[in-house]
Order: sequence, then structure tokens, then C-alpha cells
Amino acid sequence: IQAMHVPFVMSKKESVPNTRSQRVKCWESRDKFFSCLDRIDVVDSLKAENQSKIKKSCSSELGEFNTDCITSWIHYFQEKRVTDWQKQQYMQRGSEKK
Repeated sequence: IQAMHVPFVMSKKESVPNTRSQRVKCWESRDKFFSCLDRIDVVDSLKAENQSKIKKSCSSELGEFNTDCITSWIHYFQEKRVTDWQKQQYMQRGSEKK
């Protein structure tokens, strides 16, 4: 399992104040983007091989996600999605062996 990126590192995009309403907007955009990824059966949105599929089917959702979230959170959420999926697969395999 790979190391996860910490979501609190500042970048040039992060000069905007981090208010509760901005975080909620980010989470909503993330959820919309991830729902789209689910519809097209993509777990890892960072993999180069998935980019054309994402661009074709989820470009508006990805655009909102990139606009509404700070840069470090975008990467963190994408990595966490993969880690959570891997954990879920591991747990399912473990329960099937019983």
C-alpha cells in the first residue's frame, strides 16, 4: 500500500480562505466526480490509462472538482479513493474465506 499525501500542504491555489462553505462545496464536487467515476468503472483517476475515459465521460465533474477544491485536497481525495477501494477488496476477500 502506498503512502498517502497529507491534504494540508499549501500551494499557489490555496490562498483562498478555507471556510466551511468552501469545504462543503469541495466535498459535493468530489462526490459528483467520484459518482461519475463509478459509472464508468474507474477507481484510480490518477492513472494515465484512465484519462481519456475520464475526459470523455466526466470532464464537467472533474472541472468542478478541480475548481472547488484546493490542490492538495484534490490529490489526497484521489489517492484515498484508491486506498479505500483496496481496503474494501481486502476485507471482502477476508470475509469470503470464512
